[in-house]
Amino acid sequence: MNAKLTLTVDPHVIAAAKRYAAEAGTSVSQIVQDYLIAIVAAPLRATEPPVLARLRGSMRGVDLEDHRRHLVEKYSSMRRVLIDLNVVIDVLLDRAPHAEASAALWAAIETGEAEGLLAAHCVTTLHYLASRAGGSSEINASRTCSPCSPSRHSIRTSSKPPWR
Repeated sequence: MNAKLTLTVDPHVIAAAKRYAAEAGTSVSQIVQDYLIAIVAAPLRATEPPVLARLRGSMRGVDLEDHRRHLVEKYSSMRRVLIDLNVVIDVLLDRAPHAEASAALWAAIETGEAEGLLAAHCVTTLHYLASRAGGSSEINASRTCSPCSPSRHSIRTSSKPPWR
């Protein structure tokens, strides 16, 4: 539940803040709230490692609906797709907000429009989840996707993130 807060601010600053909020698709109240949260959390974040401190919150404002459309468009035209475990879980749980995009990708794989690859660790995780769900044989993504193992080159490449 939100509480009302009265502030005294220069009218020019208010006008500029309203324009900024409109362009960013948010409200001045949300901007102030985010700022206050950042101030309160600052002492806690002072102990975070430098990469985490730089990355945390760096994607705020990303349009997830646009990203979902991008994924559907991108993956529906590809032949080989490495499936993230969360895509499988989104389908199995019909988990919002990504269930529709994940289901579209799954359908493309199942109908042969694309070849689905599943990281080897996902198979064991899904087996564990299936056993926790009562041993359901329906939870077996490896029937649709082929398990794959990373190459030594891909591991070395992925261990050098671009933000370093």
